[in-house]
Amino acid sequence: MKDHSKKPSTPPPVSPLAQEGGNRPGQAGQQNPSPKIHPKAPDPELRYKFWELVALYSNLAVAIVGFLGVVWSLNNNRQTLHANTKSLRANVQNAVLSHVVNLDKVFIDKPYLLPYFYEDKPPDPNDHYQEVIATAQLTMDVLDIASVQSTRFRDEWEDPDGWDRWIIDMFKHSPVLRQYLAKHKDWYGQSVRARLEKAQEEARDGRREAMGKKRLTPAVAAGGEGRR
Repeated sequence: MKDHSKKPSTPPPVSPLAQEGGNRPGQAGQQNPSPKIHPKAPDPELRYKFWELVALYSNLAVAIVGFLGVVWSLNNNRQTLHANTKSLRANVQNAVLSHVVNLDKVFIDKPYLLPYFYEDKPPDPNDHYQEVIATAQLTMDVLDIASVQSTRFRDEWEDPDGWDRWIIDMFKHSPVLRQYLAKHKDWYGQSVRARLEKAQEEARDGRREAMGKKRLTPAVAAGGEGRR
């Protein structure tokens, strides 16, 4: 006879995973993936972060391109400046040489003017005076340009000291040039006036040396006669 006094046993509780269909192969312990930053993410905050990152990287790319552009521009400007500087110096050289050649032509066409500029001949009011003064003005203009050229662009000449030597010698052997510059010194730059001072200093030294030789010559002669 069956015992109807025993109560049926209570079934064990069912887990949520089992309620959803049980433990399927490959799903044991699997967690839901983290939400990704994407322009079509369901979360508005994720979509906002995506476009925020896009704007950040875009600004960074623009900054890099701008920096490279500045570097290229500076390099290009430096090369352009260097080329322009060389062109300017070449033009100045050609201008100076042209002035010097034109001055030489004056002396070739009028050789009677040479002694006033190369042989210490003072100007004579009765001897081509106006031509001498006009030539002195032309010569001073050329000397002024040459003095500036030899000072600012010394590296462009094989022997820049040759310009200085030429200017100083002109002043040493041309009384009319010294007089003209002394009368119109405000018309010309400091560099050419400094070379006039150098010429005058060398002239004074030359005169003192010549006077010393003159004093020495009689003494030597007297000493030689005493020994005879």
